[in-house]
This record gives sequence, C-alpha cells and structure tokens, in this order.
Amino acid sequence: LTRPDDRLPDVRTVAPGWHDLDGYHVAWCDPRWLGPLGLKPTSGVRRPGLVVKDVPRAVVARGRREYDAWAASREHARQMGARPSARLVTARELAATADAQAAADVPVLSTGGAVHPDARGAVFGALVHAVLADVPLDASPEAVQAFARRQGRPLGLSDDDAQQAASRVSRALGHDLFARARASAARGRCRRETPVVHLSADGTLVEGVVDLAFEQDGRWVVVDFKTDQDIEPKRALYARQVRLYAEAIAAATGLPADPVLVRI
Repeated sequence: LTRPDDRLPDVRTVAPGWHDLDGYHVAWCDPRWLGPLGLKPTSGVRRPGLVVKDVPRAVVARGRREYDAWAASREHARQMGARPSARLVTARELAATADAQAAADVPVLSTGGAVHPDARGAVFGALVHAVLADVPLDASPEAVQAFARRQGRPLGLSDDDAQQAASRVSRALGHDLFARARASAARGRCRRETPVVHLSADGTLVEGVVDLAFEQDGRWVVVDFKTDQDIEPKRALYARQVRLYAEAIAAATGLPADPVLVRI
C-alpha cells in the first residue's frame, strides 16, 4: 500500500494484482478492495464493535459495574499478597532488641588455654566453627589439624591459622562438656550445626543455627561456641541468643533445655 520513493506499481514493488515471476505466479490483494463488497469477517472479534452507540445504557452500566468489581477485587488481592503473613527474624537480631537482663543466668564455660594474638576475627571464628561442625567428637589432634587445613583454604587462611584453630578445637574436645556430648551422640541424642525455627508468643518466627545440642538425663544442653578474645563486652547479647535457641529446642522436643556459652 505504501511503496518506496512513491514508485508506481510494478512487479518489483508490493502492488495488487497478478504477477508472473520467472515461472512463479503471485497474487497480491489490496485489502481495501474488500470494502465495496460489504463482506463481514467470518471469525474473530471486530474491535470497533466492542463499543457502539446503539448499546442500551443498562448493558453498558452493568458491564461497567462488573469491571469495577473485578478491578477492586484484583487490587485487594494485590494488597493482601504484599502484606507479610509472618515476621521472620534471626535469633541474633531478636537478641539485640531484648531486655539486657533476660538471660543473665546463662553460664559461660571456657575450654582453657592461651589465645594466640593473631587468632581472632570473624574469618578465624568461622574456621573454628566449621571444624567443630564436621570433626568427629573423638578425633585425634592429627585428624583435627587435617580438618582445619582443609576448611581453612576456602576461607583464605594460612596453615598457621589452621594450626591455631586445630589447637583450640582439640583442647575443646578434651573438655568435660564434649565428653558428655560424645556419650549422647552414641545414643543418637546429639545435634550439631542444626537449623531451628521457633514461633514465639507474639507470632514472630525466630530462626537460627545451633552449634551443639545434646540430651542428657531428660534435659537438653544447648551450646553456642564463641571465639572472642574477650567475651564480656557481648556476653549479654550472646546469652540472649543462646537462650532463644534453648527455647526453640524445648518447644520442639517437649523437654527442658539449658543454654550454655562456650568460649573456644
């Protein structure tokens, strides 16, 4: 219908008519030719027919009401879908907003030994936690060191860092707390690096990962490891955090749970 450079119709342009092209026959129809014939479409919906002048006002009003009701229902559904059905926080986040005296009675144990001046920081702490999560509770110092080297490489830590972490973990495994954990593990009542989710009284979902928990004499001992050189500045925060873990385990098992902080 629109030809380049206003050229006249011929075989080299899109022009209505019958064309012979080297043995091929092409028929091209101008759709405007259909107008005078008065033909109606045999399928589909004619868009101009959706709104016409001769539709009764009652029909138009009813359609408008139906559309408005659908639009309002859709908007309501979107608003409800955008509204959180639950509040989810980590145990650490919730502990940071809790009463400072809420967990003042949580005991703090230390596995003993001097702390190397370079053995500190979040990455080093992550290494200690990783080794404690995977190493057998009765592992030899050599096995612990091998675990520490293997876990330290992805964290970008040196062999000296791995040695320091292995020394801490081996010392911890000799503590009475881990001896009790080994006895519980033999009975299948020990959990390590276990995710927990707890629904609090106000409807908040509290989630976290418990470093160690074991059941002994009908009670759970819930342990959170810390590698801080000085735990006192954050002791209240850590205590509230492990208290939340203990509440989650008590609710899940129906048994009392005692929180403990362990400085590795």
